[in-house]
Amino acid sequence: MKPEQILRYAFRLVIVLVIALQAYWYLAPRNWDMPMSEQTIEAFRAEGNPPTAAGEAAVQYQSGRDSDRHKRQHRVVGISLLVVDGIAIYFLWNCGRGRSRP
Repeated sequence: MKPEQILRYAFRLVIVLVIALQAYWYLAPRNWDMPMSEQTIEAFRAEGNPPTAAGEAAVQYQSGRDSDRHKRQHRVVGISLLVVDGIAIYFLWNCGRGRSRP
């Protein structure tokens, strides 16, 4: 094998490994134990002891909003990974290959 071919295969192997690691990280199950927003913390404080129906409804509403926000952030990270990976593949896939001369 020529050194140019080895370099090209090395770049391709690195790209494939990085994408595989990113896919594993992105698709790994999460317990969604994410930080709560200030509104959710305030709803927990305002719920009272003993909890009232209105307090429980406020906590459920704010927890749902937090969950939606975390899911939206997860989607944004996934889309960003796809865009960055696409750009990296476009520019690096043929790295190490000499230009063809007409």
